[in-house]
Amino acid sequence: MNITITRNPDAATPPDGNYGFGTTFTPHMFIMDYRDGAWHDPRIVPYGPFSLDPAAKVLHYGQEIFEGMKAYRNGDDGSVHMFRPDKNIRRFNISCGRLRMPAVDEDLFMKALHLLIDVDRAWVPESPNALYIRPTMISTQPSLGVKASDRYIFYVIIGPVGSYFAGGINRSSCGWKRSTCARRPAAPASPRPEATMPRPCCPSTWPRRPATTTSSGWMRAR
Repeated sequence: MNITITRNPDAATPPDGNYGFGTTFTPHMFIMDYRDGAWHDPRIVPYGPFSLDPAAKVLHYGQEIFEGMKAYRNGDDGSVHMFRPDKNIRRFNISCGRLRMPAVDEDLFMKALHLLIDVDRAWVPESPNALYIRPTMISTQPSLGVKASDRYIFYVIIGPVGSYFAGGINRSSCGWKRSTCARRPAAPASPRPEATMPRPCCPSTWPRRPATTTSSGWMRAR
């Protein structure tokens, strides 16, 4: 599938520091629609709101998933690199399966990330700041029936971020003191230990795929 690009005619200029976290976004976003059992119209468009029917399932039953990843600028040559995006894409699609949502083709997902970052490359800040990437999928079918949606929007928004914590991460004392305490005696053995074993909350048979990134996990953006 080809990804079309519509440039923002009123694109803002990147801010100069003081990014905060998750409040500043680039002039473009990626969107793709799911209907009639297939994904349609992958596109990069000007960043902006889109409308939802008041009965959209995401608003009533929360059928939604998202991921979070970052891209960083290399201070030596200005190149931009994402950190193990293939792992995030794989985890996103695992979440799709668990919530009965349609998976996104991994190659198309990766291509969308590369193109979107390339369009807004000027917004990738210098280290230690980063470009935050938020892929999201929401259910949009206007129905109050309690079942999985048959329509979805997959979109990706990006924006420069600083530290998640205001002022950075500072070491602090929690007031813990070492003390002497007695160890509680071990409980008697159960005659049927297997009866007390907790059951896994998720299947243990998810398919495992070999990693495609280097041992460090870094992947150069487009």
